[in-house]
Amino acid sequence: MASLLSQLSFATTLLLFFTALLAYFLTLAIYRLYLHPLAHFPGPRLAALTPLYQTHHDILTTPNAQFTAHLTPLHAHYGPILRISPDEIHIRDSTFFDTFVGGPGHVRDKWAKANRANGSPGSVASATGHEVHRLRRGALNPFFSKGNVDVLEGSIRTKVRTLCSKLEESGGVVEMGTAFTALTLDVITEYCFGQELGCLEEEDFAPRWKRLMVQLFESTPVAKHFPIVAQVLGSLPRGVMGVLNPDFVPFFEAKDLIQGQAKGIWLAEQKSPTKSKEGEEKPKTIFHGILHSTLPPAEKSLQRMADEAFVLIVAGGETTARVGTVILAHLLQNSALYQRLRQDIANVMSGPEIPPSRMLEDIPFMKAIVQEGIRISAPVTNRPILVAPEEEIRYKKWVIPRGTPMSMTLQDVLFDPEIFPEPHTFDPDRWIRAAEEGKRLDRYLVSFSKGSRMCVGTNVAYAELYLSVAALVSSFDFELVDFDMKRDLEVTRDTFVGMPSKESKGLRVKVSSVVER
Repeated sequence: MASLLSQLSFATTLLLFFTALLAYFLTLAIYRLYLHPLAHFPGPRLAALTPLYQTHHDILTTPNAQFTAHLTPLHAHYGPILRISPDEIHIRDSTFFDTFVGGPGHVRDKWAKANRANGSPGSVASATGHEVHRLRRGALNPFFSKGNVDVLEGSIRTKVRTLCSKLEESGGVVEMGTAFTALTLDVITEYCFGQELGCLEEEDFAPRWKRLMVQLFESTPVAKHFPIVAQVLGSLPRGVMGVLNPDFVPFFEAKDLIQGQAKGIWLAEQKSPTKSKEGEEKPKTIFHGILHSTLPPAEKSLQRMADEAFVLIVAGGETTARVGTVILAHLLQNSALYQRLRQDIANVMSGPEIPPSRMLEDIPFMKAIVQEGIRISAPVTNRPILVAPEEEIRYKKWVIPRGTPMSMTLQDVLFDPEIFPEPHTFDPDRWIRAAEEGKRLDRYLVSFSKGSRMCVGTNVAYAELYLSVAALVSSFDFELVDFDMKRDLEVTRDTFVGMPSKESKGLRVKVSSVVER
């Protein structure tokens, strides 16, 4: 009898549990569909019901990382504003972008759920609150200002020379995406640690680092939707993790390496802070600057330094490398543009040295090439998700409640045919025509976002692009090798940065001749 009662008690408990669970989900569904503050916004009912709607498109489709692409038919059906998850509103309207990112007097926080993918909570990119972001950004801004980039341009120039020397020595096929990644990684690591990785000096431009960057970004969709996976794998011994999920091994190897570099600077500064002859602090790198800043002690911890380094290196390396690769690919497919740019550069050169980036920027066609390359490459595909904690946001007849996560997709602006006719055509002259007509197309050049959350390394990226593109075009003729723009460079996946098809062979070239000067 006691055994029977025990079995009945267990069955009753189980029944009550599942009944309560069913009641919870039914109540949640009714709330999200009919009572939620966003219930009246247009959009798929399934998206309003569960965030798994996005998860399906990012992880379960083939190829994966496709939710960004799925937004296009959704907007075509529902209009310029729609609800894409139980809590998130997405807007497709280029004229709204300045309101979206805010401006002076308009606070914008990041949505906490949008920070889960990079696994570096101490970085400026992961600062959720406006005030924390302002403090962290303030410590970095001096190192990325245009004036400071001018001072440090000699270092970038040296690395561009190394890139050109290695190309002159190459006897076979070179994958230029790997070469650009080697350049940008060496630049940003010297900025961070005062010591470059040395990718440019390695054979074939250290392709393992390019592979590592690709693998890191390809893991983003899983990390974004299931951050617990990365956390659990990160707590396991490396050997066990490698068996369970080899794709995550490079992620943690990179973090270990970067943390080791940051630790070296941190320990050295604790022991003997860098001083100038006058006894004032003289920061040598970004991280010396952080340690010498007025940030509170908690913001100068080793872990936060490592987090900052990881995000700066991974994001700053691959985004700029993609832009450089796309620019060169388009130039090589249009010899008239290539020769025109070469002549314009030659007109301002007084010797074999490439002019400073500021002088290159003053060449209208050179500037137009870089602007169009930054636009059409759209290096960041991840949509920013921001929150206005202090105000309602109005869009046409819609009122977005205070504290609602809002998102916009950068490509929607960069490829808006109303602003950029034939948006998928590489047309640098569109910038020259706009300037002659008094139009400010640069208002819509949002590849690195805008406002207080704009990419901190934008000035470094511009200097790298001006110097490297000018050096390559003025120094070499290239021959494309089995290259197909659609297969090898066209973005098909949103992995924070845009990724081409997995069948991509990259931008492979032969150095067919070296230009005599």
